Amino acid sequence: MKELKFNKEMQRAIDEGRKTQTRRVVMLEGVTKGEFYSITSPKESLIELEENEIIEKGTIHYLSTGGLSGGYECPYGKIGDINNGVKITGIRVERLQDISSQEAVSEGITWNQGEVWTMRLKQGLTDAYRSKFFDLWQSIYKDHPKKDWNLNPWVWVITFESVK
Repeated sequence: MKELKFNKEMQRAIDEGRKTQTRRVVMLEGVTKGEFYSITSPKESLIELEENEIIEKGTIHYLSTGGLSGGYECPYGKIGDINNGVKITGIRVERLQDISSQEAVSEGITWNQGEVWTMRLKQGLTDAYRSKFFDLWQSIYKDHPKKDWNLNPWVWVITFESVK
C-alpha cells in the first residue's frame, strides 16, 4: 500500500478535523483513453457490460474500445485500512475538475468573509472554494505535467477520518 502523504498545512487541517478527503491522480500502466467506472457497493455491478457479474467493492474498471478491463484497486488501501494516521472510509474515481465546492471544503479549503479571491473563468471556476482548491492543486503538482489541472486527470477520491 502506498503511503498517503500530506504537507504540513494539510496535516494541520486533518488534525483540526477540517480535512476528510484527498485526491490522488490515477496512474495505470498502459491506460491512455477511455472511461473509468467506480464500484462502491458490493452489490453494485456494471450490468450492461458484465451481465450481472458482481464486481469487488472498492475497485475501478476501465472501459476502452476493446471492452471492460480487469479491476484496479486503489494503491492507497481499501475501505477500513489505516494509512498514515487516517482510516479510509470511502474510495471512488472521478475527474479532477468534477470537485464541488462542498468537496473542496472536505479537502481542507477555507475561505473567510472578506478574503479576496480571483475568479478563474478559463478553468471554469466561479466560486471561492473550487478556486482555492485549484491554487492548492497547482502548488503541489506544478512540476508534474501529467497531473496538471487543465488535463483534468482521473483521480482517486479518498474519504477518511483521523485516528490519532
